[in-house]
Amino acid sequence: MAVKNRLPAINNGQPIRGKRLRKHPSRQDSIVNRIIDGSVNIESEKEFENLLEIFPNEPSLHRAFADLLVKNNSREAADDAYEQSVDLFIEAGRILPAIVAKILKWRIVRPLNKEGRNFYAVVRDCKFIDKPLNRFLSGLSYHEFVAILLKMVPCRFLGDTIIKRPGDIENYLYLVAGGAVSEITLSRSTISSGSNGRRRTDLTESDFFGSIYPFEQEQISHTQVGTITNVEVVKISKPDLIKISRKYGDMGLKVEKLYRWRDESDDECATQIIRKTVRHQLPTRVYMKVFEATAGSLPLLIEGFADDISSGGACVVIGEQYRFGPPNAMVDKNVKLEVVLSNAAVRLAILGRIVWGKGIFLEGKKSVAIGVRFTEMTDNDRELLHEFCSGSEGEQNLIWSLWESMVK
Repeated sequence: MAVKNRLPAINNGQPIRGKRLRKHPSRQDSIVNRIIDGSVNIESEKEFENLLEIFPNEPSLHRAFADLLVKNNSREAADDAYEQSVDLFIEAGRILPAIVAKILKWRIVRPLNKEGRNFYAVVRDCKFIDKPLNRFLSGLSYHEFVAILLKMVPCRFLGDTIIKRPGDIENYLYLVAGGAVSEITLSRSTISSGSNGRRRTDLTESDFFGSIYPFEQEQISHTQVGTITNVEVVKISKPDLIKISRKYGDMGLKVEKLYRWRDESDDECATQIIRKTVRHQLPTRVYMKVFEATAGSLPLLIEGFADDISSGGACVVIGEQYRFGPPNAMVDKNVKLEVVLSNAAVRLAILGRIVWGKGIFLEGKKSVAIGVRFTEMTDNDRELLHEFCSGSEGEQNLIWSLWESMVK
């Protein structure tokens, strides 16, 4: 299920070293990720509500639901959904996605000054994931914060899209709000000589790119930035940042500090953050018994993978060979889910109810995704599931190695 990277090469086809994100591209096939980034579309509000029964604490799903409500002109419900996503993003220490959701909410209803100040206070007090951009945003004064938010422009890019090329004039600061991009840096001598000297960095949520400082110098891009997955970024133009820095004298120094923090940041820390954010998306083999309402009917036996799993439920991906009619025909049926943990000797037996079903394409093949909300499990199974979803780094590496061997 690996996602293939089809970005145009700028290094004559030579391999490029990347961070750990590229080592396990299969995690980008998570059903929840695909819904969040728009590669799997849900047009029904009821389907989305059913999915949120399984993942009630996933902020990005609430954000995607709010986007759908806006599209359907359900503005009041969208306002509530955006606010729910903001609260959950803040609770998780994810400042930038919270800001983007708040901006979209404020497009529906213009905020009062009190609401703006309350949100600023929440961001300042947030126990954020320690990345340079989060430190920068939480360190702004109230007026600087508002000025920055007013100039933020959310943009979406499909996978395999080039955002910035070597030789472009650097005129924007791009903040990654969701998804992953790859930044390939060429030295000046490399560009002029045509040699293959380059350095690659994979950027995810709350990373940034674009060399717009020092403000008084025109910067020429020495990087190519392309999307690995579908991506949401927020861009702020250099002229807007210059205007803000002229109005608020400390802004230039804070932008300078942002770049210095990035240069000093530790790559291993970024890798740990990437792992932390995907632990609820572990690819896990499952066996499912689907019980029919008719008395005496034998249960339907299904084998698949749960690539999104939490204490509240799971999304199970199964092959098209299971022919039971349209996916939504499974909704409301009771199931017994046997979850196989990384150690094959450990299996959890959990009772649940199917609340969501949808046909999808994975690697060009038809598949079915089924959403199961857990209704009953033992205290021991609940504890084991919690440990599995938040396992150690060594366990994570073992899980991904097993997953890669199964999908080859």
